[in-house]
Amino acid sequence: MTALAPFDIDAAGQPQFTAPVPVQPAALCSALPAAVTAHPLPAFLFSARGKLPITVMDFAEDGAIAKGAKQPPCDSYALLVRNGVKVPAIVSWIEDGRFRLDFEEPLADPRKQAAFRGIGRVAADLH
Repeated sequence: MTALAPFDIDAAGQPQFTAPVPVQPAALCSALPAAVTAHPLPAFLFSARGKLPITVMDFAEDGAIAKGAKQPPCDSYALLVRNGVKVPAIVSWIEDGRFRLDFEEPLADPRKQAAFRGIGRVAADLH
């Protein structure tokens, strides 16, 4: 089984995939308990299924738990976008409308974290 590899976003806002990569079947994806934050964050996820409106329920430096009406394929690459911050990720599990995004690189920069969360003036400074 293969999934679509990392991609860029074209001028029309659509993902442009570069090459296929092998992945595990979706049945092997294991579910973990969902962590919930008091402040859900609306965002967009670009995946093999296109541009998906999602809600980030829990956000950490290394990943996020989100939900949406449509979920991306398990073990696929995706691009999480919020407030101008773009975070490449891999979908590690899907369960009951929720899914886990494991970031390819930790989102360690405090300014980008603040922008992603929409905290004050820092978010405006990054645009």
